[in-house]
Amino acid sequence: MKKNREKIIINTGFTLAIGILLIIGFVSYQRIIDFTNVTDSVSKTYKILERLERLSSLLKDTESGRRGYIITGEERFLDIAYSGINLVDDAVKELRQLLSDNSEQQKMLDDLEPLITKRLDLFKQSIESQKSKGFIASFQIPLIDEGKIVMDKIQEIILEIKKEERNLLKLREKVSKGMSQKTILTLFIGSGLSFSLLLLVFYILKREIFERKRTEQALRKIKDELEIRVDQRAGELKKAYEELKKAEQVSSQLAAIVNFSDDAIIGNTLEGIITSWNVGAEKVYGYHAEEVIGKHISLLVPPEFSNEIPRIREKLRSGESISHFETIRTRKDGKRICVSLTFSPIKDDAGAVIGLSSIDRDVTERKKLDKLKDDFISTVSHELRTPLSITKEGISLVLDKIPGDINEKQKKILTTSRDNIDRLSRIINELLDISKIEEGKIDVKRESVSIVELIARAISLFESKAKEKGLALEFLRPEKDLHIYIDADKITQVLTNLLDNAIRFTKEGVIKVYIIDKENEAECIVEDSGVGISQDDLSRVFNKFQQFGRVPGAGEKGTGLGLAIAKGIIEMHKGKIWVDSEFEKGSKFGFSLPKYTYQTLAKECVSSGLNNSLKNNSKFSIIMGSMANFNNLVDELSAESIRLITKDIESIIRNSLRRSGDTTLKDKGEFIVFLADCDKENALRIEGRLEQLIDDYLVTHNLSTRIQLKFNCATYPDDAKDENGLLEAVRENI
Repeated sequence: MKKNREKIIINTGFTLAIGILLIIGFVSYQRIIDFTNVTDSVSKTYKILERLERLSSLLKDTESGRRGYIITGEERFLDIAYSGINLVDDAVKELRQLLSDNSEQQKMLDDLEPLITKRLDLFKQSIESQKSKGFIASFQIPLIDEGKIVMDKIQEIILEIKKEERNLLKLREKVSKGMSQKTILTLFIGSGLSFSLLLLVFYILKREIFERKRTEQALRKIKDELEIRVDQRAGELKKAYEELKKAEQVSSQLAAIVNFSDDAIIGNTLEGIITSWNVGAEKVYGYHAEEVIGKHISLLVPPEFSNEIPRIREKLRSGESISHFETIRTRKDGKRICVSLTFSPIKDDAGAVIGLSSIDRDVTERKKLDKLKDDFISTVSHELRTPLSITKEGISLVLDKIPGDINEKQKKILTTSRDNIDRLSRIINELLDISKIEEGKIDVKRESVSIVELIARAISLFESKAKEKGLALEFLRPEKDLHIYIDADKITQVLTNLLDNAIRFTKEGVIKVYIIDKENEAECIVEDSGVGISQDDLSRVFNKFQQFGRVPGAGEKGTGLGLAIAKGIIEMHKGKIWVDSEFEKGSKFGFSLPKYTYQTLAKECVSSGLNNSLKNNSKFSIIMGSMANFNNLVDELSAESIRLITKDIESIIRNSLRRSGDTTLKDKGEFIVFLADCDKENALRIEGRLEQLIDDYLVTHNLSTRIQLKFNCATYPDDAKDENGLLEAVRENI
């Protein structure tokens, strides 16, 4: 078998080598023929150029003989002229024969021959006139100008033919050179291939002989390795089997967790058909799996909440998830329950959304507890704060000695009582604040604020208190002002807490406040040289009811809620708050606030409004007012005047809004009003009211001719299905 293969390889190699040599011979023969043809063409071109030169020279000789005869009258010049005339005809015929394969050149010869004939006729006339009439008469023939014109045309055509032939010569020489190189390259490559094939045959023969010896050794080695690999593979299969069993156990555990979870876990197609239903779903909704699988999810949705389904499906189609969406659903027994829904898209291997899953948690009892909590907070707010205020006012009247004089002991007791009432009021306010933050019931009303001026005002409130303790309160004010979109009142509350803590826990030294302006955020730092916080306590600083460094006995005490409230406020602004401290060396509290652009903040406000609209099954509207000629206004009025006008208009808009959930946003020459739970009809009514109020203001202040304010409104889901579409819709026609 191997001998036959070796023989085949050898015969094939030699056959290929001979075949390549034959191909090389044939190709070389063709190249030589082509090369010969090109060489002949080159020679022919040189000959044509030589004949053209000769024709030009003959014409010049004819002209010279004519002139010599006319001037001297000697016959020898006449012989030269006639000899040239006879040779010119021969030269033209020879050129026509040489250019017979070039139609373009033939056309030029057709133009050349009549000109040469005409020129020669003029020569003859001049000579004959000399003979018959003498020297002066020969010059009376109109030869000089006409002959020169004819001769110039002849020279032009000859030069054109020469130019064409020289171009052909260059091309043919280039082709000749290329063919020569290709012939050499073909011979070189062919010879190389033949030699390579012979070497390959030799190498194969040698390798086959060597392989024959090595194969037996390799087979023995493979046998040994195979036995080892079989043992290894057996171990791997055993391990894989054990891992598969573990994976099956984990899968079973996960399936059990899903199936027996107290929460309802439901799978749906994108069309809303229920595909899976766990035991938790049976507990929450009262349906068994066989009763609902294959049916539409609208089975669980009250009719007035049916428009939730397409909105949720649209969001999930884009790959988004929805968390803690609270709504109402209907059980099998007809009872309505409050549920918190978390939706996630189900994707295939390619990443395409093919369905959705939901985790439904019954929060009916929690809602009841929340209501009890809200009722309690309301009771605390109204039933405690009012009598406390009255009691404080009464004590203050006594301390001011309005009813009559009091002694020092009475004054001390009453002052302590008043301070404790203030402390109790702060505790109540802070309890209310932390409760609202945890419930997400505090609205952040952002506006463009100078953070530098805000900090300066907050510091001014504590200057006297710091001075009483002998502390230096320094604000390292930056040279450049910095405006960011924040809720000024709430950030002031944060600063107040940090400054109050710094003064309270610093016995001596300095308290520094400074701003770090970064690319995407602004950082505010409050640094003191007080008692500091131990490393063990740092992780609990922002927890509720945490107090560090509290001294027993009389004195000002806190509630331990201030930093927790500050943390909640900063996080509501999408910022961060932190502390760096070392015990007995001071503390450094800092918080960062993102630098929102007007466009980003507008989009975020719309997105938040749409989410609330989806949760509450309500509509959401926005109204936009824009100064059409704002750029012209900048040229006409001072910056301070424009600031006051826009501030007045913003105040008019804010004061005209009658619901706490309605907010506004302002930028240069543009105002946006966000109206929660507001349909198109009410939005148009509010738009008309705003337009009338602002028109009245502009007329009152003689600004109606300078400022043109255009309004438009858009409503979700009537005018758009997402935040981008709603913003585009409201900007139309403005």
